[in-house]
Amino acid sequence: MKSATALVALLLCVPADAEPESELFRDPSRPFDERVADLVSRLSLEEKAAQMMMDSPAIPRLGIPAYHWWNEALHGVARAGEATVFPQAIALAATWDPDLHHRIASAIATEARAKYHEFARTQQGNTARYQGLTMWSPNINIFRDPRWGRGHETYGEDPFLTGRFAVAFISGLQGDDPKHLKTVATAKHFAIHSGPESSRHVFDAKVSARDKRETYFPAFETAIREGGAMSLMAAYNAVDGAPCSASAMLLDSVLRKEWGFQGAVVGDVDSVFDIHATHKFAKTAEESSALAVKAGNDLCSGETFKALPEAVRSGLVSEEDVDRSLARLLRLRFQLGMLDPPETVSHASIPYSENCKPEHDALALEAAEKSIVLLKNDGHLPWAPDSIKTLAVLGPTADSLPALLGNYHGTPKAPVTLLAGLKKQLEPRGVKILHHSAVPIATGFKDISEPFETSEIFTDASRKTSGLTMEVFDNTELEGTPIRSLTDTALDHHWSLSDPQAVFPRVQASVRWSGVLVAPKDGRYIIHAETFGGIRVLIDGKVKLDEFGKHQSKVFEIPVAMKAGKALPIRIEFSQRHPVFGKILIGWRHPDHQQRVKTGWKTLWQPPARPITSCSHSASARTSKARK
Repeated sequence: MKSATALVALLLCVPADAEPESELFRDPSRPFDERVADLVSRLSLEEKAAQMMMDSPAIPRLGIPAYHWWNEALHGVARAGEATVFPQAIALAATWDPDLHHRIASAIATEARAKYHEFARTQQGNTARYQGLTMWSPNINIFRDPRWGRGHETYGEDPFLTGRFAVAFISGLQGDDPKHLKTVATAKHFAIHSGPESSRHVFDAKVSARDKRETYFPAFETAIREGGAMSLMAAYNAVDGAPCSASAMLLDSVLRKEWGFQGAVVGDVDSVFDIHATHKFAKTAEESSALAVKAGNDLCSGETFKALPEAVRSGLVSEEDVDRSLARLLRLRFQLGMLDPPETVSHASIPYSENCKPEHDALALEAAEKSIVLLKNDGHLPWAPDSIKTLAVLGPTADSLPALLGNYHGTPKAPVTLLAGLKKQLEPRGVKILHHSAVPIATGFKDISEPFETSEIFTDASRKTSGLTMEVFDNTELEGTPIRSLTDTALDHHWSLSDPQAVFPRVQASVRWSGVLVAPKDGRYIIHAETFGGIRVLIDGKVKLDEFGKHQSKVFEIPVAMKAGKALPIRIEFSQRHPVFGKILIGWRHPDHQQRVKTGWKTLWQPPARPITSCSHSASARTSKARK
């Protein structure tokens, strides 16, 4: 036995009586920096690069679980199922109450912790996208131009107000535990990222030194110096010729040397790829990866860092540079207590029952009430409910759930639209509620079209069954046998990993609808399709739209000449290629669309026998005098 032991020891190049090397990185009593250095020393170059990408794989030999760095918490934990949904950031700024904002952020962090530990418990410690504790919020860009389209994510156009709210939010997300962070806050998007959204991957922002220092930098500086943000996101755009993810001026000279930032920089999703692909600042993925790491971009929020090992081998960047960036990222995981025994991490005891609890609902209501800004009151408000006999609620967002949720949102347990809320409060008092969408809010908005009536779509030319035949496949190519087949009259579906629909696989599905359209009158109809995925439409056997192989969020309109009462064959094919989301909505506009809107108005506005109070609601609420 001794000779066998000696042989094994010789093969392993260790003494026969040597004890297993202690894993210093697992010792919670040791300083974080020592633990990080120990873990980095155990990794191969390929393992290091893999841990510097958004979807960091598990390392089974070291017992390191898989971790996905992307999570969102703009106004509640987003895209991970049910969560308390707070008002959007632009509304929270209108409260002028940083303390309230701090309490909201603390509640969000509590729910994020509750979700994270539940996900990890059921997944052997592994976490997927939108399940982690590194929150890519807040958005502290300056909202200078309303055409940007994402200004509602920000706190507005004032650098000082933005800085104060950033500090409140970041400190609430990260908590006050002396050892472990509650979550990690990520201030984004650094820098000068304020639209236009459509050209963010190629735009080179050139502003004066004064504008940088007085407008675009102050909130970020405050977030770092006072808020103590442990993460920062580099923007897609370039600044003064250098892409933000490769800008040593931004990420090293200003951020680290001047402001003393000690955390990790993450690139926007996959901004490292843009360095060579769209900005043309480099020629290859290897060059882009090297430039990003040397500038101080630690995490590639994509897969371009797959080229990092080759960049090291070819001398474009040193392994020491890689180790420095990796250490910053791993330190965050240690600071979150992810590799510590749960009993040593105070936040790990937060139970799942803390998610969506009544106290958070009350906090969301308080924030909503304080966020309301009345620009002008001619003396008509407040209304006395008992004096109202009939109330007209007008506008396309009055009964719209998306209008309540904004973006980067969770799923509320019991959402209440404006119309539903008014009905609940006033109908028991005997008030008659009238509603009409009146006009579409904008081109491409859902309500620009009307849903198909049951008298307009049928499964076949016999017209015995209303609706279209819907076949669902568990792959993106309509291959094989459908996993289910049913009749669909709505043609309005959206689903995701966190908010699935029973009829669809959670991801990577394809769907085919088939049947006939029957027009009520002669004319030119416009079929309207809103999708998050690929789509193909065939009318009377002819392809009218073919975007099936594409992964995109887009609105399509297809003109079709139709004869009254004639059954026209239609087939719609949809492919959900996004790893998280799927969406398709189909409707149409009649030739007399405007007249139909007017008819709706006339039906609504019959001369009343009793006074009507008019409440017009579109993007914001407006009021007018009670009609006499």
